Amino acid sequence: MSEVYSTTSSTGSVLTEDEDSLEGSLTGEVHLADSHPNPFTRKEEGTRPEGEPHPTDGPKLIRAVKRRQFSEGHSSAGIRALRVQAHIGSLDSCAIIARLDSGADVTLMSEDFLHTLSEPPDIKEGMRMRLYQLTGSAKVLGYIRTKLLIRTSAEDAVVFELEAYIVRGMRVPLLLGEDFLTTYELGVQRKASGQCRVVPSDQSYILPASTSDSVDLGFKTRRAFVGQSFLKGKHRVRSRRQLRGLHEEAPPVLARHDTHIAPGCVANIMVDAPFGSQDTWLVEKMVISDECNEFVAAPTTIISADNPYIPMANPTGRPIMVRRGDV
Repeated sequence: MSEVYSTTSSTGSVLTEDEDSLEGSLTGEVHLADSHPNPFTRKEEGTRPEGEPHPTDGPKLIRAVKRRQFSEGHSSAGIRALRVQAHIGSLDSCAIIARLDSGADVTLMSEDFLHTLSEPPDIKEGMRMRLYQLTGSAKVLGYIRTKLLIRTSAEDAVVFELEAYIVRGMRVPLLLGEDFLTTYELGVQRKASGQCRVVPSDQSYILPASTSDSVDLGFKTRRAFVGQSFLKGKHRVRSRRQLRGLHEEAPPVLARHDTHIAPGCVANIMVDAPFGSQDTWLVEKMVISDECNEFVAAPTTIISADNPYIPMANPTGRPIMVRRGDV
């Protein structure tokens, strides 16, 4: 009788010197080896999602995420230039809209707005320049130095030293240029909702700002506009007959002299108009407003070369100055 040597494999089977048993054990070992993944097997690359940037030898391409959705061709709908509420000189002055992302290298202030200040600073001689890109060939009169005050989100007020160049004919009261932003190291944290924050590099205060009409900054945007004519029936036909043959764009009617209008009063403003062969003109009603909520109103008026006066009312509680050349 032959001797039998046995041992137990990892699978629990009995191994002998018998050829069949040895062959079975080898088969078991092969089975165990095949149960592990082969590290040398090449993995198939997955397909690239549609729209994914193709890899390049250069820097990694990162797809920007849209935080605001809009239909094609309407990317600017509801968007306004970045603006803050500000005061010139002191907090007692009228709040104005100061624009931050104006694209200007220097800070600009309207000459008309400068004259509305209770104590306007003197205009000084500065660098000679013409602002072709921003304001056409507008004339720069010089510069002023004053204080700019902006309220923070904590209802405090930050006082800035402001140096602004005075521009004649500019419609916006104040454009804060890159010189102002760089001097105080101001940056903008934008949100798709339009509610933004202007902060310095040290994060010591937060100035509320907005790029949307839906965000309330505590003040309203005031515009100058011409109202629609309320003439009806025969009056409308008569006005059309009088305006027949004129150019499509009506010429402006300008104030001839500086006129002071007391609170709650009406003043007759003498105007200049290109009457030409037309002795009688129809001037539509209008409401003219500024950033400080000072406005005057004029009814629809028929003027003539012999009597070129337009009645203008001041319904506010403070005096208003209509200056020569105002529309």
